[in-house]
Amino acid sequence: MSAATAGLKVRKNRPKDGPSIKYYVLREMLERRKISVNWFADALGETVNVVKGTKGDFPLEKLDQCIDLLNNWSGPRTGQAGLIKTGKSETVTKEMLLA
Repeated sequence: MSAATAGLKVRKNRPKDGPSIKYYVLREMLERRKISVNWFADALGETVNVVKGTKGDFPLEKLDQCIDLLNNWSGPRTGQAGLIKTGKSETVTKEMLLA
């Protein structure tokens, strides 16, 4: 199966020796916590495309802020917030988000 058929995108502009973010993990954590990508991107001060990984690279200098927002989100939630059990949410760490 090729990268194109698997739905993966190959990025050529990021240096190979530096760390990169696992966008699929970030999207999964947002979905689990019922946080809108739009609201999260706004709170982070980035575009939705950067947060999704569809255009531009995630600024690694904002990784700590990203983790803090994920773990302590106080903004609006999508769907019914009553379904969220914040005590059972997995704490997000740098190791989880970095490739």
